[in-house]
Amino acid sequence: MKEWPENAPYPFIVIIPTRCASTRLPNKPLLEIAGKPMLEWVHRRAVASGAQRVLIAAGDEAVFECAQKFGAEVQITRSDHPSGTARLAEVVASRQWEPDTIVVNVQGDEPMIAPESVAQVAKNLYECADAFAATLCAPLLEGEFEMPDVVKVWANDSGFAQGFARQPQQEVDQAVCDRHLGIYAYRAQGLLDYASLDEAPTERAESLEQLRLLHHQLPIHVARIAGHELTSIGVDTPEDLERVRELMEAEQ
Repeated sequence: MKEWPENAPYPFIVIIPTRCASTRLPNKPLLEIAGKPMLEWVHRRAVASGAQRVLIAAGDEAVFECAQKFGAEVQITRSDHPSGTARLAEVVASRQWEPDTIVVNVQGDEPMIAPESVAQVAKNLYECADAFAATLCAPLLEGEFEMPDVVKVWANDSGFAQGFARQPQQEVDQAVCDRHLGIYAYRAQGLLDYASLDEAPTERAESLEQLRLLHHQLPIHVARIAGHELTSIGVDTPEDLERVRELMEAEQ
C-alpha cells in the first residue's frame, strides 16, 4: 500500500465540472450565497483541502467568465458532455499529467463541502491500488431509504461498492445501505479509460454515472466520511438554495 505523504503537499488535483444548464435551478453556479457566487464557495473549499491544484472545467462561457472574475484556474470544455466525469476526461486528455495522478471530482453545487472530505477521498484512492475509483458515504438518516433523491450505496467487507440505487430492490437490506456522497477520486488514466467505456444499461434511467464502472466490473472503493460531520448540502432546488444561504450567512 502506498503511504500518504506527511508534511508535504497532498498529491492530488481537484477539478470542478460546472455548467449553467440546470432545469430546476437555472444558472445555479452563478447564484449568490453570502455575497459570492456559489461556484466561488465550492472553489474555496476545494483549495482548503490542500490539493496541489484546483481547476474549474466550465461547460459554458458564463461559468468561464465567473471563474475568471474570482481568479480561479479555468478551462472551457464542450457543452454536450452527459456527465461531470466525461467533462473531467476532456480536461485530462488535454493535459500531460502522469497516468497515476489523482484527480478528485468536486461537484459545482456543493458550496458547503468539507475540505476534509476532498482530501479523504483522494487519500483513499492513493492508498488503494486495486481501486479504479474512490467515493464516500455517510449513514442514512431516518426516512432517507425510501427517498429517491437520496442515492444509496452498499459495499462488501473489503470496502468495494456492490451497488448504487435511488430505490434499491427488495433483496437489498436497508441495514447495509449508506447515503452516497457525490464526490469521486480517479487516476488520470482511469478518466481516459472511462471516456471509452460503453454506457451501462441502467445508467441513464437511474441518472447514476457510477453504474458504468460497476457494469464494467471496475472496483469502486467506498468509505464513510471520517472525523467530521456531514455538512454538505447539494443545491438542486430553490429550497436547497435558501437553506444553504441561511446556514452560510450565519457562519459569516
